[in-house]
Amino acid sequence: MMTARSRSIAIQCILGIAIALLFYHALINVKTNMGRLGAQLGYQFLFEPAGFSIKEQWVGFQPSDSNAMVWLTGLVNMLVVGFTSMCTATFLGYSVAIVSLSTNTMVHLSARAYIEIFRNVPVLIQILFWYNIWIHGAPMLAESIQWQGILINNRGIFLPIFPVNMWVLVGLYAVVWAILVWHRPRSIRWLLFFAYVTLLWWVATAVLTYLLGDWRWPQQQGFGVVGAWQIYPEFIGLWLGLSLYTGAFCAEIIRAGLSAVPRGQHQAAEALGMTWYQTYRFVLIPQALPTIVPPLSSQYINAQKNTSLGVAVGYPEIFAVFVGTVLNQTGRTLEIILITMITYLVLSKCIQILMQIYNQRFSVWTHTQQG
Repeated sequence: MMTARSRSIAIQCILGIAIALLFYHALINVKTNMGRLGAQLGYQFLFEPAGFSIKEQWVGFQPSDSNAMVWLTGLVNMLVVGFTSMCTATFLGYSVAIVSLSTNTMVHLSARAYIEIFRNVPVLIQILFWYNIWIHGAPMLAESIQWQGILINNRGIFLPIFPVNMWVLVGLYAVVWAILVWHRPRSIRWLLFFAYVTLLWWVATAVLTYLLGDWRWPQQQGFGVVGAWQIYPEFIGLWLGLSLYTGAFCAEIIRAGLSAVPRGQHQAAEALGMTWYQTYRFVLIPQALPTIVPPLSSQYINAQKNTSLGVAVGYPEIFAVFVGTVLNQTGRTLEIILITMITYLVLSKCIQILMQIYNQRFSVWTHTQQG
């Protein structure tokens, strides 16, 4: 007579064989159909010249570069807008959540209005709304708004640029890492380490080049602007739409997490003479994070995937330039869709793993309360 364990193993084996047969049948079906069309699976197209340009990029892409560089350019663009949207949404989420818990009726209703409006309007409509507001509401190039050398018009935002040196960043990493290892070898938070050092390098480089007079300021020449770092309207529309939409969900998640903390914790903090900032920073938020982080990670994953909606406003993320332009030029539908699906899958898993690692810091409080 089979035991429960043997029965469980048998069922898992049968299920595994069924899934393997299903994938095998699908693969044979694909090969058969492609054989009838006279086509074969291949990835040689990745090394062929792209033949088109991408106006908004971070990796120095040229039309003579390969289609693989198109994938990389779209990936970096997607990561930039996704990361900035997550940061903005997190800031909005915490701010609105704390405001929504206020006892002031108007302040509370204002926060609730933001949550209800932006959470229930489709994100694509919001992206198109902010993009068109900028395109049609901002002044023309000849009437650009100038502030501290920055130009703002319907073509975007033009910021001053300054030269940077990557070797300085590498040297700064080495020095700071050596100091941390020497003094605190077991308590280095690597993610914060890289973030803080990169920010320190960027600020120090900006200040030094400004003092040396090496900044290049935006200047209008003819029908364009030279000597500037341009933030395009497509990026602004996509960033605002994703940030406000995701921020509304984050605010509701954070509000629920803060409300789950026992009221006595707030009263104890007040009895100790803590300010409202100290109460939230050191008492309420750390206790609410075990409840907040798991659903918040889902919102971050959704925000990263929703960057594909940038194709609606012409933002050159991976879906627009790789699945769109490269697919139309090469006709490699199956290969390109497969690569894109794997890319989104890997990014989602990376976000999930990072959030799990972050959540482990606060799981001790949960286990302590349950124990």
